[in-house]
Amino acid sequence: MSSPTSDYGFNGESEALAYVPQDYANRRWVNAQLLTLSANPVPTPFIRTSIAATSAFGLESNVHYRFFAKAQYKFLVRDGRLLTPPVAVLSNVALMGETPSGCGLSPYFFDFNGIPHGDSGKTFVAASGDSFYFLVKARASEQDQQGYANLNGRLLPWAFVKLRFGVNDDELQTRFSLGSSEWHGIAGWGGSDDGRDFSPVPTIFIYKKVGPDFELLTRLDGDLQKFLRISPPLPFPPYPYVIPVP
Repeated sequence: MSSPTSDYGFNGESEALAYVPQDYANRRWVNAQLLTLSANPVPTPFIRTSIAATSAFGLESNVHYRFFAKAQYKFLVRDGRLLTPPVAVLSNVALMGETPSGCGLSPYFFDFNGIPHGDSGKTFVAASGDSFYFLVKARASEQDQQGYANLNGRLLPWAFVKLRFGVNDDELQTRFSLGSSEWHGIAGWGGSDDGRDFSPVPTIFIYKKVGPDFELLTRLDGDLQKFLRISPPLPFPPYPYVIPVP
């Protein structure tokens, strides 16, 4: 779905370069096409350790990721608690990607830049002093948010992951077993942080640096149905019905 030069056609104008069909069946098809054609490739073959983390180890923002994060710390511990705040080794990184074109064009033809949350790229220390996490949190562009709202009658949630560390263990402590968050993360639309460490989408790849190389630690597959379910319904959707969610 390409961007029209003057009007996004979100009110169903079929003569626009891009528009949202009003009937449910066609909107389901459009949704599926956009998700399929704008997917990113698996990042593993493209990671190059010779390139700095600030350049995403060679991954390209308009091809390989919606968001990218790198975190590594040093800290002092006494009696199982932080003695000093954790300090980044070299630098921690939280980068935004672009949404690849949903038109089936070259992957280098991108859509719009992602929007970082105000807390993205920050470190948060637990009140107990025995753990902390680095947050990367993003949302698609305002144009993409508008398209999602018009297709689904719902607001687009934030996507995030918390890279969690314990002070008494050198392994990543992100709580994968709890599953993805049930909260949309949109201020003023109800709900609150449920303490889970990652959002239902996108599919998230987490790597651990071992010597000069990276090893895949875990892959968190996206759950599109859950993401749609937790999206807050608009009080006045563009059309007189909201897509049912199983």
